[in-house]
Amino acid sequence: MKLSRREILRKLPYISTILAPSFGLIGGCDRGIDCNNYGDHKCGLVLPTRLSNHYSEDEFFVWGANLIRGDDGFFHLFYSRWRKAQTSGFYGWVSKSEIAHAVSTEPNGPFKYRDTVLANNTSNKSWDSKCKHNPNIHFFENKYYLYYMGTTGSGDDYWQHRNNQQIGCAVSESINGPWTKLEEPVLRAGASSLGALMVSNPSVVATFDGRYVMFYKGVTDNGTVKGGKVSILTAESESPTGPFVPINKPVFQHTDRTFPFEDPYIFTHAAKYWAVLKDMKGVISKRKRSLVLLSSKDTIEWDVNTTLSDRRIRYTDGSFKDFYLVERPHVWLSNEGNGILTCAVSKQNPWKFDDAVTSIVSIPFEL
Repeated sequence: MKLSRREILRKLPYISTILAPSFGLIGGCDRGIDCNNYGDHKCGLVLPTRLSNHYSEDEFFVWGANLIRGDDGFFHLFYSRWRKAQTSGFYGWVSKSEIAHAVSTEPNGPFKYRDTVLANNTSNKSWDSKCKHNPNIHFFENKYYLYYMGTTGSGDDYWQHRNNQQIGCAVSESINGPWTKLEEPVLRAGASSLGALMVSNPSVVATFDGRYVMFYKGVTDNGTVKGGKVSILTAESESPTGPFVPINKPVFQHTDRTFPFEDPYIFTHAAKYWAVLKDMKGVISKRKRSLVLLSSKDTIEWDVNTTLSDRRIRYTDGSFKDFYLVERPHVWLSNEGNGILTCAVSKQNPWKFDDAVTSIVSIPFEL
């Protein structure tokens, strides 16, 4: 079934009822279902992972990783982290996050911390001085481009920092740096009405016709501190460094839901564009906060492909764990279509438990 942007907005409640099978496990179908296809849906794309395929740090919350194979042949993980030993706990992501870099010889790890690429600081002299978060790493035109959300604000004022979010970029000729951070955002809040309050969660894709399209989360300004409608939007550029011109129409939205989707990750394979989204309300997957996979030939009209996962992770020893959060999906693929899905996970609710352990899990993935 092919859905135009308008049809996605109108029909999401309908397709969630008739198209989305109910999967009980991340990484596979119910035992009685053929794991190669289910009607018009593919499934079984996410496979069991090893218990050791979790990356965490004792002194930091870690979150939102992107994986890339570098010019040195190693696998590089760029991720957000912020210290646990501070008063704002997990809420500190919005005012204290930095972007760090870990390395492995294998795509699923184990990873070892190497350095901090974009550090946090205490000044308010720049638009991103207090926070660098949600990295999105790419190799375009013989250079590496690291897109991220940045913000600033006063003290630990959560909503002020949250509502100052904009999107920036750092550039390097080597995966190991040094990185040159652009002085100004490549996409500002307020550039379109649907992102008037704040913009974040960038995912940039090089199109088959030579353009660059950024998918991102935008929040409207309705006069309240939390803002209004949340949409997945796009902005286009002829250059990896922008300027990115916003298209003021939602790509993924829902007419009856204020916050239906989050965490878009867009990539290409086999002459198609692919999107992994977090389905906040279960409008596609019928399970809140599941991950769903869609495909497109043009980045505008999207087919619902499958429900990738709920919040249960299966392991190769036959065990499984249920997680409170499974977020920030990223897909790294080989040319053959085999690769790794990375997600940020937490067993406990990290907003309520300051000692919650967060980690980045690497899960075998086939497309």
